[in-house]
Amino acid sequence: MRKKYHLKYQKTYHGHGVMRYSTTYNLFLAIVHNPHTGHWESGHWLSGKTIKGNYAMFVSQPTGDGSIVDYQNMVSLTNGHRYTAHDN
Repeated sequence: MRKKYHLKYQKTYHGHGVMRYSTTYNLFLAIVHNPHTGHWESGHWLSGKTIKGNYAMFVSQPTGDGSIVDYQNMVSLTNGHRYTAHDN
């Protein structure tokens, strides 16, 4: 799945001392059932839809702390299609 969609896992570190944080790209999180795609903000979905089935979820936290924007790539375990979601 990672190879097909170019979902390379990468973890980098920034800063030093107390201000040191890591940035993670495409970390395998879990197998999820019936996830939601689209945009999540302020406690509710602004767009997207619920997709049925089981999906492998890969999470990216490009800001380093995970509190600004997180991206999720969900790849279907049955047909291999990829869906995305993000939140802030």
